[in-house]
Amino acid sequence: MNRIKNKILLVGILCCFMFFSVLSVQAVEPIKITVDDNPLVFTDQVALYDNEKELVLIPLRDVCEAVGAEVKWDSSEQKAVVKLMNKSVDVPIGTSQVTVNNKPV
Repeated sequence: MNRIKNKILLVGILCCFMFFSVLSVQAVEPIKITVDDNPLVFTDQVALYDNEKELVLIPLRDVCEAVGAEVKWDSSEQKAVVKLMNKSVDVPIGTSQVTVNNKPV
């Protein structure tokens, strides 16, 4: 009988910890980007902040089109091709290596 009371007491204490523990939550403000003093509105995705890598991830198409670039998706090579002012930038998925006018940068 004593073992049952101890188990019930232990379960009760664990439940109290679960229900009354306070979690620290920090509100994340949306990332705002402006181009030529105009706020950029993302059409498909939102900008994200990666705490681990300390970098901001932004939708490529929305930002490039806001500055007048043409963006196309090459599904066979899994890369975005951005064209602006006689320059072509290839941005492949899964790597940080991009090329400008077929030269790695």
